[in-house]
Amino acid sequence: MTIQKETNTEDINKEISLLMASIKNLLGRIEKIFTKEIVDPKKFLINLRNREKYLNWIIKQNKIQFQGRIEHIYKRDIIYCNLGHNIGSEQNSKRPVVILQNDKGNSSSFTTIVAPISTHNNCVTTKVGDNYTIEFTNDEGQRVSKKLDYYEIPVELEPNYKTEITGYINLAQIRTIDKKRLDNTFVAKITHENFSLIKQAFNRLL
Repeated sequence: MTIQKETNTEDINKEISLLMASIKNLLGRIEKIFTKEIVDPKKFLINLRNREKYLNWIIKQNKIQFQGRIEHIYKRDIIYCNLGHNIGSEQNSKRPVVILQNDKGNSSSFTTIVAPISTHNNCVTTKVGDNYTIEFTNDEGQRVSKKLDYYEIPVELEPNYKTEITGYINLAQIRTIDKKRLDNTFVAKITHENFSLIKQAFNRLL
C-alpha cells in the first residue's frame, strides 16, 4: 500500500514537471507570435490591442472556470454574461443576454442557451409593417438610424423593471454557454410577445 502511494506521488510530480515545461514552452511561443513586428505600424498597433484583449480574456476565463454557477434562471430572463474576446464578427465582452432555453433545461443542466443583446443609448423603435427601425445616440453623440434585419428583435421588457437596457436581440449570435459565465444579478424579463417574435425570427433563421 505504501509502495503504491509513493509511486502515485512520483507519477503526479513527474506529470506536473512535464506540464509546467509544456506551459512555459507555449507561453514562449505566444510571446513570439504576439510581439512579432510587421511592416505597417498602424496594423501592428491594432493587432497588439486585440492581442492584449485576448490575453486579458484568458485570465478572466481562468477565474470564471473556478466560480460557482447561478442557481435559478428562467426563460425570458435578461442577465449579464461574460462572452469574452471572440473571433471576427462574434459578439464580445460582457453584455446582457436573454435566456432562450426552457425552464426544465435551465434547472437540470449546467448550460443554457442565450442570445446577446446589442444595447444602444436613447433608443427609439419604430415599426412599419413587419419591419423595425431603431434610432439611437452613438458614442460620438450623433443620432443614428438602423433598419433591423429579420433576426434582430427590439427588446421589449415587462413593466416595473428599473433598467436602461434598450436595443435589440441578435438571434444570429445564439450560443450555448456554461452558466458560470452569467452574473448572479437578475436584470429584467422580456415580454411573452417579445419571445414570440424571437421564435418566429428563429424559424426564419433556420
